[in-house]
Amino acid sequence: MYRDPKEVEKELLEERLKRAQLDDYQAPKWLDPNYNENKKTLPAWQHRRILARSGRYSALYNNALKS
Repeated sequence: MYRDPKEVEKELLEERLKRAQLDDYQAPKWLDPNYNENKKTLPAWQHRRILARSGRYSALYNNALKS
């Protein structure tokens, strides 16, 4: 499924700003809550990126706005 990159970036920015306002925000306990499904359906490189928390969503975990 194709999503407009500008729409995705806008959604990520809104999520970052929402989380930046929380003082006690921590990264999720589980690296990939859909591990079994993603392991079967996603390409290996994409699944590795999710587990490493890198790529497009890394800003959610390494929030420069918070510091």
